[in-house]
Amino acid sequence: MVYRGKGYSTKRCTDVERARDHTRIQRDNAGMRQGMAAFVQRPVATLQQTLQQMWNRIRQRDADYENRVPVEEIVNNEINHDDESDDEHEEEEEEVNDLEDMEYNSDHKDDDNTERSETEEFSSVMKDYLKAILDHLQDECRTCHFTKEKKKIKEDDKWLLKYLQQNEFWIREEYCEEMCRRLGITPSLHGYYTDVLVWFPDEKFKMKLVCPTCGSSVRVGVHAYPKKTHGHRVISLLRNYYIISRRYICHHCEKATPKVKYTFMGYKKNSIKQLPRQYSQYFPAMLTHKLSIDKA
Repeated sequence: MVYRGKGYSTKRCTDVERARDHTRIQRDNAGMRQGMAAFVQRPVATLQQTLQQMWNRIRQRDADYENRVPVEEIVNNEINHDDESDDEHEEEEEEVNDLEDMEYNSDHKDDDNTERSETEEFSSVMKDYLKAILDHLQDECRTCHFTKEKKKIKEDDKWLLKYLQQNEFWIREEYCEEMCRRLGITPSLHGYYTDVLVWFPDEKFKMKLVCPTCGSSVRVGVHAYPKKTHGHRVISLLRNYYIISRRYICHHCEKATPKVKYTFMGYKKNSIKQLPRQYSQYFPAMLTHKLSIDKA
């Protein structure tokens, strides 16, 4: 037996498959040509008959449309038939509707007043809570400008900043009563309190912040604590929470000419961008003008 090489069997199989595919393609093309020829060579009478059937269907549809009963007559007949029975019940329904409107309006006003009072109470409770937290943090972080009212507190009384460092700078609502007691305020109902995130990146990450205006961190320090808007409310999927921060100042931009913005809040978008990526990802919200949205 003659040896034809290692790849002879594979090559022979490939040639056979190629010939089989070529035969199948030729057969399909021949069938397609025959079908096109039969379609083109159809008798003209068959085409005319098909067109005539189509026109007959269209005329029948139009005749049915012209012989239809106008909708307006049907509606008028039904209205005239029902007018007599409707007139009898109109007066009774008007009296019942008037009574229901009066009851609904009174209930609706009561509900609005209740919701408004609950919202005002909730906002006042959280406002006092956030203010007490910021005031205590300001006392703990103050290093100069002491007065008789703002005295230097002892090291044993600096408990809040240590608590924040141990809890990732979150104050959970479960500990609101204990927190109120230690802050010296009267606790309200537990349901009025929410979680609070204290965003002090310089204290949390032990780094100096970068000024968004000049891009330098050499002369950046703490400037002030908010007095009017104590916290930023964040809308979350399950429960809302608040973010509080403080204002920082760049002394280099303060003395620059022409005048530029030299103070910034810690949770503003421009200041978050200046943080390293491994730190900025810890900020959990997207801030808008008034409210914020949780990223989760």
